Amino acid sequence: MRGLPKEKHHLIKVCKWEDAIKSSYYQDKIKIFLNEFQNNSKFHDFIIQIIKENLNAKADNLNSDELDKLALYVLDELPIILNGVEFEGKIYDLHPYPGLSSLDDLFMNLQNGKMFPKLAKMLEIQNKIAEVEAYVD
Repeated sequence: MRGLPKEKHHLIKVCKWEDAIKSSYYQDKIKIFLNEFQNNSKFHDFIIQIIKENLNAKADNLNSDELDKLALYVLDELPIILNGVEFEGKIYDLHPYPGLSSLDDLFMNLQNGKMFPKLAKMLEIQNKIAEVEAYVD
């Protein structure tokens, strides 16, 4: 809030993770993602590839159980990032991130039904997200 006049501080809202995962959309969709990860080898392998891409050489020291455990972090974010964050009756659908990756390809292609079309249909994505690659100096 640095640089924002004090009289406007009340306009800043902080959505914590616990708030974001309360939505019924999240609760329904996380089950779908976890099931897909367990039962669809192509989806499983794609998620594991995202983990390896982000960890680079560090991933070489991990076994499949450890990679699967790390994949839960990615899976946990997917319902929120794909449909936006519902907070205090509003949907926040901009996804700023420093550096786009295969994860972003997954978001955009699931939204458009171009990747894992059966999964995309099950998700019933209601809000299209927007992405921006941004860096702060």
